[in-house]
Amino acid sequence: MSATEKVRARKLASTTVFSIVGHVVVQTYYCRRPGGEPYYEIHLAMDDGEKTPRTVLLSHDAALYEWALAREGTDQRVDAAWRAGRRHDGRVAQVVSALRAHREAA
Repeated sequence: MSATEKVRARKLASTTVFSIVGHVVVQTYYCRRPGGEPYYEIHLAMDDGEKTPRTVLLSHDAALYEWALAREGTDQRVDAAWRAGRRHDGRVAQVVSALRAHREAA
């Protein structure tokens, strides 16, 4: 892959929105680097089993974190959307752009 193709791929990844529906909030974390701003991790899975694959989303939105925290460990299903971003250390992260209560199809 050429350097130009790599730049295009990075731009596409940062603007593409990914989503999941009908997951549960299995864990939430309040995080803070020394001297840094707080951020939050929200872990979602299809069910709360220990071996169930998880989707880890990052956010700087305290209200969104509180909303997810209230649903942690319950059977309330949520829908989420996110985009690719970068963590403070340069690693790729999934940055949440929307989190809402799941509504079953009628």
